[in-house]
Amino acid sequence: MFRVLQWIFALLTLTCLGLAVAGARNAGWLNMDDQAGVPALVKWFAFYLLIATPLFVLSILTAVIPWRKQPFWRRYWNRLPFAAFPWSLIMLLVVNIERWYPAMNGAERMFGVSYPEVEIPSGLDCSGAHEGVFQSGSGRLERHGKVQVQIDPFGMRDEMRIAWIGDCEYILTHKEMTDTLFVKILSADERGFTCAFSYASRSGEVYKAHYKRLVDAAPL
Repeated sequence: MFRVLQWIFALLTLTCLGLAVAGARNAGWLNMDDQAGVPALVKWFAFYLLIATPLFVLSILTAVIPWRKQPFWRRYWNRLPFAAFPWSLIMLLVVNIERWYPAMNGAERMFGVSYPEVEIPSGLDCSGAHEGVFQSGSGRLERHGKVQVQIDPFGMRDEMRIAWIGDCEYILTHKEMTDTLFVKILSADERGFTCAFSYASRSGEVYKAHYKRLVDAAPL
């Protein structure tokens, strides 16, 4: 029975690690050279260390506990699958949080379309979306001038620079992040606006979100 459990947890660990690597690649973490000029080989090595180091440390710590006079190395290999599985599951959650994050902000994926293909309706007036306090899902944002302050679903406050390249299109940048967010407004009125957005590192992924204006909301 113990051997069966070992194999089950070993397979679960390998599955989680495989999905974590796939998620990291889809998120753009392991792409070839990015905006910061980090080579892909360095990214793979760093990601491997991030996975392997805690995994082996946890296994060593669990092997320290004696059991039926077994030698250390045997306790290590016997307990490796059980110690590795929780960490591999954590890594799977970490690399996929970016996938779940837009949904928590009230966004949904637009399939079958790239960001350049998204068209802004002709004659659309987006002046009402340039400033104010808005909410989408569990997230809120406030725009004033060239600054956008937002609160994510986890309650984290973030400040970004907003550059309008048209009445209904803008770019969001963060001084501590290399990624850039491109946004096109699809509809707007006094009640709020609907937009399509995409990250520079994942231009093939486009999301759509509706932001409701909060008239009497206190500043963020």
